[in-house]
Amino acid sequence: MATMTIHRALGEIKLYDKKIVDLLDKDFVLASKKRLAKIHGVDVEKYKEEMKANLQSLRALMRNRQTLKSAIAKSNETTEVTIGGETMTVLDAIERKNFMNMRMSVVNTLKSQFNRADREVRMYEDNLQANLENYIKNTTKELNNKDLIDSLTESYKSLNEVVMIDPSNLRLVIEEMTKENDQFNTEVDYVLSESNSNTTIEVDLVG
Repeated sequence: MATMTIHRALGEIKLYDKKIVDLLDKDFVLASKKRLAKIHGVDVEKYKEEMKANLQSLRALMRNRQTLKSAIAKSNETTEVTIGGETMTVLDAIERKNFMNMRMSVVNTLKSQFNRADREVRMYEDNLQANLENYIKNTTKELNNKDLIDSLTESYKSLNEVVMIDPSNLRLVIEEMTKENDQFNTEVDYVLSESNSNTTIEVDLVG
């Protein structure tokens, strides 16, 4: 059994990946004229041993890689970290990090909808007086009739008033989600790095 940190295990996995890719350029089987005594300048029997060894190395690398990945996954399910004042498993932290682009997309969509609605309300309010005056002038010539003007004003507003329909208090939701995202993004990488450097696993590796 070997003991190593998660940080080292992740580095080993990257090394295994490179070695696997390199080995895939080797021969594991081929066709050759029976009369030839050499393959690529190497005695046939020796080359056969090399091909066999290549396959054994490939399978050992694949097994070790999976062993490390499984051990890391099990560790991530139980190892806890604290990010933004919230305690969670490393697995949860990684999932949240991977989901962050979607969370930011959600916030951007909420912002866009809120700003559009806010612009429409402001545009109505900014143009209200001018539009109201035009409406009254086009409706009646009794501009000194206060009761009539008041009635027309109420009528115009009831027909044209633009209000924001915001049952969730979206401005506050956006502020909260933005703060959560920013705090998580600020802390997650160094917290996970620190955890990976301090957390160890035991693995049974081949070779």
